[in-house]
Parts: sequence; C-alpha cells; structure tokens
Amino acid sequence: MLPVPGRFKLVILLAGLSLLTCPGWGQEVPSREGFRAAAGKKYNEALVYLWSNPWISDTLQAAGVDPQFAAAIVFPEVVRYSLLRDRMEVMGLLSLYVKYGRAYADFSVGRFQMKPSFLEQVEADAVENRIPAKVAEETPQTRLERVKRLGSPEWQVKYLAAFINILDARFKHKNWSSTEEKLKFYATAYNAGYTNSEACIRELIPAKTFYTTLLPGEPRYAYAEIACEYFSLFGKNEKPITL
Repeated sequence: MLPVPGRFKLVILLAGLSLLTCPGWGQEVPSREGFRAAAGKKYNEALVYLWSNPWISDTLQAAGVDPQFAAAIVFPEVVRYSLLRDRMEVMGLLSLYVKYGRAYADFSVGRFQMKPSFLEQVEADAVENRIPAKVAEETPQTRLERVKRLGSPEWQVKYLAAFINILDARFKHKNWSSTEEKLKFYATAYNAGYTNSEACIRELIPAKTFYTTLLPGEPRYAYAEIACEYFSLFGKNEKPITL
C-alpha cells in the first residue's frame, strides 16, 4: 500500500467534505497552493484513490518500480479524472478508434488518462527493451482489446510500470542530480509524449499547459511541478502508514 503520512490522514476523512471549487476562466493562479485550491475535492479524492488500493503498489513493485515515484507521475491526471467525461470518451474510442485507428480517435481514458497511441507506443518499445508486453498485428479486434485495457485500472498500472521501465532503459547511463530532477523529466515525458527528444522534454518541464477544467481553459499549471509537490509531501516516508 502506498504510504499515508499520519499528519495527512485527516485529509482522507475530509475528502468528501471539501467545498472548494475550480476558479473561473481566465483567473491566474501560478502557485502550487493555487493548484490544490483549484482542484478542490478532486485533489483529496485522488489521494484516497492512490492510498486505498494496495494492489497498485503491489503491481508496481512487482515490475521493479518505486510506487511513490510512479504515483507522483500520474497524480495530476488522477486529480483531473472525470467519470462522466471518461465514459463519453470510451464510447468515442469504441465507435471510431476500434474501426479506423488512432487517426480518427485518440482520447485520454481512465484514472491515469492514457491514450490508445500511448499504449501502442509502449507496446512497441517494450518489445525493443525486452519488457513483457503483448503486441499483435493492428486489426479492429486488437484495437478493441486495447480499449478494454484502457478501461481497466489494473492494465493502466501495468502500462505505467512499462513506461517507467522503458525510460529507465533509455536513460540508464544518465546521472540525475536528484530524484526530483528525474521525476520532473519522467512526469513531463508522460504528459507531453515520451517519444519527444530529451531536449524537447526538458524545455517543456516548466511549461504551464495543464488545466483542471473539463475544456481547455485557465488557470494552467506545470505538470512536473504538481508531480513534484506530491512526491515532496508523500513520497519520502520511511515508515508506511496504512489506512
């Protein structure tokens, strides 16, 4: 199970009581506190989801991945996750992606907001890096199977672990100055596309492109900063505290 710091256990008890709402369009909130305020109860709901599902940590550990490092990468997406929107986008994938491929539909789905194109790329790179992944010839049937995986929390965790292992293999000779530097890079690669060049990913680290509204709007935040905030608060606890 992911560690739950004692001083933050109250957050879980209050998760359903938060009355904070997202700020209006065009409002600029550049600070980390601004993101927590803008996310409102979704911030606490994301913590509850990650902390109350021990199988997430177990799956990541089995794949050789640090659970808290991985959780930090996807935490911003878990915050933004919307069940209603997710159902609409799954329907779009079933009607367009399955029949015609990602050129016609490539929506983000699930708690970790993964796209079919992301799964396709991870599958291809997993083979190259000898990381277990099932890859088959592209057909409507294989795309249907991929959509089913997108709708599965268990499979999303497996793809997250594969993504981290792929980057670990790609940058195995990289000397990171700190865990935070590595996390910012991996989180930006996850959000902006890990097939981008290293220089491009680094350039995008401070970019404020992440929003909490249903449609693109303001305020916007740097994805990597949100991930690092999670890790700085919850990712360095030596003794896990379970729910």
